[in-house]
Amino acid sequence: MNINDKGSRVLFAARAAVMLFIAIAAVWYFGSGQKFSVEAILSYTPESYLAATLFMIALYAMKSIVFFLPLAALQIAVGLFFPTWAAILVNILCMMVEIAIPYWLGRKLGFNSADKLFRKFPKVRSIVDGDGSKWFVSYILRAVNFLPFDLVSMYLGSAHFPFATYFTGSLTGALFGILAATLIGTSLTDPTSPLFILSILLSCTLAGLSCLIYWRITRKKQP
Repeated sequence: MNINDKGSRVLFAARAAVMLFIAIAAVWYFGSGQKFSVEAILSYTPESYLAATLFMIALYAMKSIVFFLPLAALQIAVGLFFPTWAAILVNILCMMVEIAIPYWLGRKLGFNSADKLFRKFPKVRSIVDGDGSKWFVSYILRAVNFLPFDLVSMYLGSAHFPFATYFTGSLTGALFGILAATLIGTSLTDPTSPLFILSILLSCTLAGLSCLIYWRITRKKQP
């Protein structure tokens, strides 16, 4: 990169600022002894549903940049705080933010860590970089969900997947997981309820289907 070029300097500065924020956040998170748990999230959640929705959106946005915050904790916390259908809608809204931010970071800034991630999974990378449907690639990487969510978004952004194709495919692929995690949250206080049992069955089904789909796809790519 030629930093003498004005555009390259701006790009370099923006990338450095984001990476510095991630580093500072990581040091604070691991050094302060704080636990990013469902209980911790709920302890800071405002009582108003509107304020709580904005608060959750902000947490999702932070997670999409910081990377290491657990997505499941956020989804379950939303399920515990809101009524069931409201929780599903809030988690879908928040997931839209989660899907969009790292994509644009990858598209505008690029990150070597996302590229290195796919080097460890050459068969998956061959699917991502191939000539197949970009919507299906975006969908299946979320439906299978065995790679870090935000790094996948950044890689697809840096690969210049069309945003509308990437966004709709990613959101569709993530819906099953959103539903399962939200239902776990809404029924967590009553582990014997049919809703909780259903949510666990959904989660187990999702995990099983993910393994099966991944096996079938990578098997087809074998020479």
